[in-house]
Amino acid sequence: MISDGFKERVNEISDFIEIMEFFENLENKRLEDGRSGFDEIFHHDEKNISITYQSLINILKSNASLMIYNLIESTVMNSVTAIYDQINEEGLSYSQVSESIRKLWRNVQMKPLKDPNSNYTTISNQCEKIINHILESDVINLNARNTVDGGNLDCSSIKNNFSRIGITIDIDYSKGQDSILSSIKEHRNQLAHGQVTFIDALKQKSIGDINIEFHSVKSFLEDMNKRVEEYIDAKKYRA
Repeated sequence: MISDGFKERVNEISDFIEIMEFFENLENKRLEDGRSGFDEIFHHDEKNISITYQSLINILKSNASLMIYNLIESTVMNSVTAIYDQINEEGLSYSQVSESIRKLWRNVQMKPLKDPNSNYTTISNQCEKIINHILESDVINLNARNTVDGGNLDCSSIKNNFSRIGITIDIDYSKGQDSILSSIKEHRNQLAHGQVTFIDALKQKSIGDINIEFHSVKSFLEDMNKRVEEYIDAKKYRA
């Protein structure tokens, strides 16, 4: 069930890392006058620009990390959406879906009641709405944005999100998948909230480190997609 969107994002990141490796090779290439190949292209006469190789590569590494997080979030969202779309396409009602899906739907329906400004009328109307939905066998409608913790996805949260649906996601601790995804999430949040600059965020990581993290994430997501595909094929979302 690996979508074209997943493949496109993977290819984009691969190409981006290849560009960083190209710049690294330029920097390591020494000319007769002692300058690097990077200096020859970017710091030469009228083509001179102020940014240094190290500053540019650090900014690119930060962008690569954001791209990897985007791959994680989009893949999780699309996988969950594929399940919900299947439920909708089959026109399944509350009594026809699994207990895991029922619980998810109930939690979504109960969210308005958590508002501290909710009063008796609000609670009564929402309860009536839920009861009528079940009694009239209306189709269960769920949205991934309402059930997935977007913006804070790492191995643990992804595992928990899919566990609520009824899917077990495996984590390869021997390959450090848990720490890698946690690190990517942390850098994403720091950059998104302006807590660190793009130059400083990943300056301690090498391009090789970024590449290793990318392939670890790719492997994790491919296995996750496989679990979702098995779940859908077996129709485990049904009662």
